[in-house]
Amino acid sequence: MRPRPAGAKPVLITSIVRRNFDADGKIKRDSLVPYVEAVRELAAAKGVPLLDLYALTLKQAEDLGTGRCGESGGADQGRQAGHHAPRTSGTEGDRGHGGARVREGGTFTRSVSPRTGGLARCMRQKKDWYGGAESLRIADNLLLYQHDNGGWEKNIDMAMPLGSAIRAAVIAGKKEAHTTIDNDATYTQMNYLARVYTATRRPEYRDGFERGFEYLLKAQYPNGGWPQFYPSRNGYWDHITYDDDAMIGVMETLRAIVDKEPDYLFAGDDDRAKARAALTRAVDAF
Repeated sequence: MRPRPAGAKPVLITSIVRRNFDADGKIKRDSLVPYVEAVRELAAAKGVPLLDLYALTLKQAEDLGTGRCGESGGADQGRQAGHHAPRTSGTEGDRGHGGARVREGGTFTRSVSPRTGGLARCMRQKKDWYGGAESLRIADNLLLYQHDNGGWEKNIDMAMPLGSAIRAAVIAGKKEAHTTIDNDATYTQMNYLARVYTATRRPEYRDGFERGFEYLLKAQYPNGGWPQFYPSRNGYWDHITYDDDAMIGVMETLRAIVDKEPDYLFAGDDDRAKARAALTRAVDAF
């Protein structure tokens, strides 16, 4: 990498650690680690200075321990399931920020919510766009990012082209349960896949949508609300999340299925009945 004309030089920075401890008081390896490793490898390959915030905050967190590091802090910020849990700063359970994502070749892209970029722009295209090559590339990305439990993570620009290193990291993280409805996650990916399936009739996109639909049904509490993260993470993430349009986004998706909107005509009567029952419970939760 050559200096820019103004004399600036690039510096690579890793994300900070997530404060998720194991029984021995050590930070658990999670879905951030492959991205941290990719940044380290890129810095070494390009001879670029690296600010390894992950390593620094890992040591700091483990030195402080679970108590002083705020492992139980979320419990004071939310209320019991069935009530609103206020939003705090951060991503991935708000125990650290995802920071920048890096792709091969040294190009950075900011990790953003679909609300602010990436997939949200793809939801504003004309109808015939959803049958084109670019739309299918993005739909394939969504299937790749979909976790084995049927949900998606948040704060990732899933419309971005993937290099081989990031692709491998995404595949490696599919078994992890860091999936959520927060920050437009899961229901936005479902809505996109519904549009592409309607345009192409390719079964893999319908399958991805239906796996997301089953995830939402499983995640719903008996009282009608949805937690921020599912499966349970034993913290404020388990509380019903009314803010950031989390529940509203899910409910709008269910309503679209029930009302047989054009992109959801493929849903069968059984799925519509399930969506109607889940929607009725959700309304009661308000």
